[in-house]
Amino acid sequence: ISHADRFGCIGHASWFGEMTSTLPTRVLIPGAFKERVVHCSQPELNAQFPDNELRTTKYTVLTFLPKNLWEQFSRHINRYFLIIAILQLWSMITPVSPVTTWAPLIFVFAVSAAKEALDDIGRAKQDKEANEKLYKVVRNGALTQIKSRDIRVGDIVKLTDGEQVPCDLCILASSSPDGSCTLQTMNLDGETNLKNRVAVSSIQVLSINRGRDLVT
Repeated sequence: ISHADRFGCIGHASWFGEMTSTLPTRVLIPGAFKERVVHCSQPELNAQFPDNELRTTKYTVLTFLPKNLWEQFSRHINRYFLIIAILQLWSMITPVSPVTTWAPLIFVFAVSAAKEALDDIGRAKQDKEANEKLYKVVRNGALTQIKSRDIRVGDIVKLTDGEQVPCDLCILASSSPDGSCTLQTMNLDGETNLKNRVAVSSIQVLSINRGRDLVT
């Protein structure tokens, strides 16, 4: 957004139409990106965009077994021991019981699969907590609380001090007179220092007056 030539909103005039009536209605980003029109606070008009549900799990109930076996046998050492175990099924070339090879191999695979399953269950729980966290957004001209997973492109989200950002956002206004705010990006890049951000220049001018309704 810092490289955007123009920014504007299309939305319900009853709530913020006055603020947006003097602004352009498209985001134009030079370079490889195409022009996109986003309708503010009208999710039904932005249905072509992805939802905001967080998914960090690697597996599902149906894909766990085949995908985990594929990942384990993608390691050269596992393929080597599998070939040895298969050869030991041929009694003419092995003097020992195949159990001596298959039992440790199956045990190692089972322990590895159990660890992957527990890790994925933990990720699923974290995803559920993040997806069900409540945020305030503008719907039908008024603030309402919805789950993070239900946030859609074009929603105007109101954040308070210390609240986690649930999605990619463009700052329209803040409680600061100059439209600035500070944020921490530790979850993205590991940096703990605070970064300063300001509202989009075309809206920052209005944030002192009409845009103040967004943050009060």
